[in-house]
Amino acid sequence: MRGSNAWTILELAREGSFRLIASEDILDEIARVLAYPKLAKRHGLSVSGIAAFLEKTRAHAVIAAPSGRLDVIAADPADNRYLECVLAGNAGYIVSGYHHLLDIREYRGIRIVNAASFLELFAPR
Repeated sequence: MRGSNAWTILELAREGSFRLIASEDILDEIARVLAYPKLAKRHGLSVSGIAAFLEKTRAHAVIAAPSGRLDVIAADPADNRYLECVLAGNAGYIVSGYHHLLDIREYRGIRIVNAASFLELFAPR
């Protein structure tokens, strides 16, 4: 995880380069995904390490509270939580590796990009 594009984006957000917006649903999803055995083997975080990572992320994020549910992505309904979050948080981008989101490319003026593309746009040079 350290040294990855996603890690770099989180560090830039923590430094104030841009606003990181999350919701409780997204933080729950991140916790669930980080606990997958295949991913846990890659990132090497324990259960308490995942909790610490999420708390650090929460401390630097604007926590949006979506007012309703969307049903845009039928193939993976959990991905709709990301759309709900960015609408509630008035964000300009979703940064994701989920193909159901990336395939949309844009939703209501919000660009959906992968981490590498986002860094090309926003990383300090």
